[in-house]
Amino acid sequence: MISISAVVITRNEAINITDCLKSIDFVDELIVVDSESTDTTVSLARALTPHVYIIPWQGFAASKNFGIDRARNNWILSIDADERVSDALRAAIIAATHQEPAVAGFEISRRTWYLRRWIVGGGWYPDRGIRLFDRRQGRIANVPV
Repeated sequence: MISISAVVITRNEAINITDCLKSIDFVDELIVVDSESTDTTVSLARALTPHVYIIPWQGFAASKNFGIDRARNNWILSIDADERVSDALRAAIIAATHQEPAVAGFEISRRTWYLRRWIVGGGWYPDRGIRLFDRRQGRIANVPV
């Protein structure tokens, strides 16, 4: 199985960070890049990983790439603090990385929870994006979010 580093960027995500990090506890390294939170995000993250970096906000791409640059593994899982990896996705990631993949990255479909329901239409699902990738072959593009 290949080694994976997960990168999560945060700012005032105390309500989300613990559940997020626990959902990705199967990876080999958890990296949190915090943009000077004023709540308990940093202490909650440090309870689950020693790899917590505090930097001024630089934008989404720059902050994620900062974390990627500090990862010890080449394969990166990039998720947001308000996201969770489901059991099914966890199993799919483990199966796909049992040996070195023949591809540079994997698209992951996201579902959006909005107004107490899952959005499954209107172009919101599946919201696919490359979230698991080999950093030797790609980076987070600096495009407006």
